[in-house]
Amino acid sequence: MGLNNMNNEDSMYAARGKRGFTEKRSSICSHISKMINSGEVKIKIYPMCVQVFEDGYNLAWYCDDCIKIYGLPKNGVYVFDAENDFNALSSSLNKYEVSSDLECNPHMDFFDNECKFSVKRKELKNRSSGFIENPVKNNKKITRLPFGVVRKKTE
Repeated sequence: MGLNNMNNEDSMYAARGKRGFTEKRSSICSHISKMINSGEVKIKIYPMCVQVFEDGYNLAWYCDDCIKIYGLPKNGVYVFDAENDFNALSSSLNKYEVSSDLECNPHMDFFDNECKFSVKRKELKNRSSGFIENPVKNNKKITRLPFGVVRKKTE
């Protein structure tokens, strides 16, 4: 599956500018929103990409607090449709197990609780470290998780 530069972040969060052009926005967690509003710079961010089309994905950004709270990977995460490779892939994931819902996003709790904010992409890029254009294609270390797995419960 060849991923191009198409992602829904471009179309999902667009705001009309003074001259009618659209300004690209990025979905961010509540913690990043608070840091930006308080004037912090060089905020460490990580990408959360969720496949929505064969060659496209929704993109949100999370922080170190989200890693602690939701158990998100430190190198970013890409949730995708594994299709025929699901069994082989799901058995090789140490911290995840197969869910009873094979359509579930393994980090849906993060989306439900955190992804209610957006910021101009240019501002996020300038105020953060870790911003990557097209993270699925350009971040070789991103954790790849198929739909249908959930994080193992720890005692």
